[in-house]
Amino acid sequence: MAQILLPKAYIKHQLAGRVRLKIPQKRNDEAYFEAVAEAFADCEAITQLQLNPQAASLLIQHGSAPFSDIATFAASAGLFALVAQDDPDLPAVEHASVAGLSSLVASQLDHKLADLSAGRIDVRSVLFVTFMGLTIHEAAKGHVMAPASTFLWRAIQLLNKKNEKLFD
Repeated sequence: MAQILLPKAYIKHQLAGRVRLKIPQKRNDEAYFEAVAEAFADCEAITQLQLNPQAASLLIQHGSAPFSDIATFAASAGLFALVAQDDPDLPAVEHASVAGLSSLVASQLDHKLADLSAGRIDVRSVLFVTFMGLTIHEAAKGHVMAPASTFLWRAIQLLNKKNEKLFD
C-alpha cells in the first residue's frame, strides 16, 4: 500500500497549553483548513482552535493536555505530520536579533489586525495612513520640504508592490 505524504507542520511558537503551527504547503487552502477544523472537533484535548489559511497557521489551545497527544491525533487523522526541525522560513526566536524579534512581533500584529478586520486592515495600511496624516500635519505647519516630504515619501514607499509582504 502506498504511504500518503502528510503536509509538514512546524511549531512556530509554543507556551504551556498553547501552540502555533505553520503548514506552509497549505497556505491559502481553505478546504484543507476546513477539514482540519472538522477533524479537530473530535479531539477532546483541544480547548480552542484558530485557523488562518492565508498565513498557513493553526493556533491550538489545549489546556493541560499534552500537545504530543494532539500531534499524534493529527497524524492518525491524516491532517499533518509534526516535524522536529525548524521551518527554514521562520526565525528561531531564541537566536533572533532585536530586528528579527521586532519583525516577528510586527508580523503577529499584522496577522491579528487582519483577523480582527476580516482582512481589510494590516500594519502596512496603518503605517500608510499614519505617514499621510503626519504629512498633512507638517505641511499645514509650513514644513513642506522637511519633514512633510519625508513622511510623504515613506507613505508612497509603502504602496510599492515589493513591500506587499513586508511583515509575512
